[in-house]
Amino acid sequence: MPRACRVCRRRSSSARGPTRSRRSRRRGCEPGSPRVVTGSPETSRSGDGIRVLGGWRVRAGLVAGLVALALALAAPTVPGLVEIVYARGLYPPLVTGLASVSGLVTPSLIDPLIVLLAALVVRAGWRAHRALRPRGRLVAAAGVCVRVASAAGAVWLVFLLAWGLNYARPHPARLLRLGPPQPDRFEPLIREIGRRLDRLRAELPEDADGVVLIPPDLGAWDRHLAPLEAETFASLGLPAIRAGRAKWLLSSPLSRRWSVSGFYGPLTGEPTVVWPPAPASLPFVVAHERAHLHGIATEDGASLFALLTLWRSPRPTARYAAWLSLWTSLRLPVEGRHPGVRRDLVAIRRHVERWRGVEWRLAWRIYDRWLRTQGIREGARSYAGAAPLALQYLIDRGLPAPIASAGGEFLGDGGEQLAPVGRLGERPARAEPPGHGKEVEQARPAAPRDGDDPDVR
Repeated sequence: MPRACRVCRRRSSSARGPTRSRRSRRRGCEPGSPRVVTGSPETSRSGDGIRVLGGWRVRAGLVAGLVALALALAAPTVPGLVEIVYARGLYPPLVTGLASVSGLVTPSLIDPLIVLLAALVVRAGWRAHRALRPRGRLVAAAGVCVRVASAAGAVWLVFLLAWGLNYARPHPARLLRLGPPQPDRFEPLIREIGRRLDRLRAELPEDADGVVLIPPDLGAWDRHLAPLEAETFASLGLPAIRAGRAKWLLSSPLSRRWSVSGFYGPLTGEPTVVWPPAPASLPFVVAHERAHLHGIATEDGASLFALLTLWRSPRPTARYAAWLSLWTSLRLPVEGRHPGVRRDLVAIRRHVERWRGVEWRLAWRIYDRWLRTQGIREGARSYAGAAPLALQYLIDRGLPAPIASAGGEFLGDGGEQLAPVGRLGERPARAEPPGHGKEVEQARPAAPRDGDDPDVR
């Protein structure tokens, strides 16, 4: 039976194939496109619905989005199950494979991957608009929305399986079985932190401006910190990832404008660092992003594990970067500190102000909303939670015990080993393991003041 093109309505014989008029070519009608018999409104409406939903790829993406939604809603309600099944079961081999593949190349893969995914979403929407435009604006708009939702659903599911479910793990305070906060013991501990910070700074070399000299050799720092971080996680009974390499972020100029110093690529298993790094910050940023690679999703938890890693290092510059980051997170005055410490903090502030763009607050508001959607109630303020976590850890487990060499350097095969020091090292009763009893309550850090720089990592 002769058919009519659904665009130009010109009849064609099945033997001769479809007829393409100038009007059909202009409106996007292609040979071999589905044909409908004219004069049947019911068939036309049914065809519209089928075209809006698209083919099996579009429908598969929609199903993936529904699965991702179900996982995102259910996972936070069972953190203990997520820890056992995902964090200690599925995630380690999965991220090891991703990180091993991405580590074969030197450039960061997360930047071009983000651009590629965005381009594919735009392309899918544009193709849907062109194909459905002859059916009317409403049908075309619906087709675009369906295809964008399909692509977003597929990416969302991949993100959750590749890394995102780590947001549903128990909080690091429960993973480490820390005791309840003891603010009355913070003051003597903070004084000791200040003394260690000053003592380390007095031994370190400086550049011509009097700022601590930490060479920005990312590869050397990554090779040094990767095994230390794996040892840190293994010693705490957590899965250790022994793959992956830290890389410079290709989009560093844009990230600097947003006051971002590092980024973890969950789809590629890549810890990335913004170039150039702020003074005295490179070791901490590398350790922080590698903590994300180990499955620590929260920012306060990643900062805590970065501190624990750097305290193990035999390099004074690494330990100094840890103590300086902790002191900055405590938001304490710098009066009375070593002059070199004050110069370093001024250099860090000038570095951030030099590169910051006018849109940095908007970027951080967006990131704050993203963290809240992942179950982080504090949002971007969760960075400040690393300080009380670290203080409580030091109270529970003790301060790192430095081993001084004859030359004044703190050296040794194991670096600074955690050991009780005086009354600060007294161990309280152990908390309940993850998934049992009440969640450990954290000391709430002071909220950042307006105009303050966020603790960007």
